[in-house]
Amino acid sequence: GVIEGELIVAFCDEDTGEWIQVPGVVDTVNNTITAQISHFTTYAIIGTGIIIEEEPEPVEPDEIESETSVDEESHETEPASEDIEKRDEEI
Repeated sequence: GVIEGELIVAFCDEDTGEWIQVPGVVDTVNNTITAQISHFTTYAIIGTGIIIEEEPEPVEPDEIESETSVDEESHETEPASEDIEKRDEEI
């Protein structure tokens, strides 16, 4: 995505092939862009600020807190020892 507040209005200069920014105002509250143009041509709204979404860092298996444990022989799921202790305290 792009950063909404860093959008610009621009037109392509046909002689140079470069995009020329037009002075304007980005209103992020009302979701509008206002620019005063001096001639007719094709204009574009261009995003200059790119949002880079960071991927979460991988978690090592030994860092994950288990809520259940698996009996290796029977493959049955049992509550984690902390849950058993809490249940025994309630009884």
